[in-house]
Amino acid sequence: MRISPAFIMGLALVVSASPAHALDVEGTWQGKQVCKLFNSSGLKDVDKFDAAMEISQEGTVVAVDIDDGTWTYSGAVLQSAQDADSGEIGMTLCKEGQSETVRLKVKGDKMQGISIFRTNSENDTCKWVFERVSTEDPLVTPCP
Repeated sequence: MRISPAFIMGLALVVSASPAHALDVEGTWQGKQVCKLFNSSGLKDVDKFDAAMEISQEGTVVAVDIDDGTWTYSGAVLQSAQDADSGEIGMTLCKEGQSETVRLKVKGDKMQGISIFRTNSENDTCKWVFERVSTEDPLVTPCP
């Protein structure tokens, strides 16, 4: 039995188009956020926060909780095509009247990135630096 070259090329396309496994970011992360603020009174300030971040993951979808429900986010994790141990998380804040978009680069058990936060009276730019301290699923409930 002879296999046609077209069949082999088609099979190669199907295999290469198959979705990659998601980068595993599930667990508890400890870290810091440093935010540069500008408020409606024209005042500038810098706030520094120690934070605990919990992430539950199903496939590429993540549910994130910072400081026991104070801040909740939903997003997705994307794995690097070059390194299965690295990638990025993109997520948004789940709080009415406030907007925050976060982009974090992940490498192993470390992540860092930035966010832009906005309300009607404040604009912030924050730097995030976190390290994973547990890989156990914290069972974070996804945003409604």
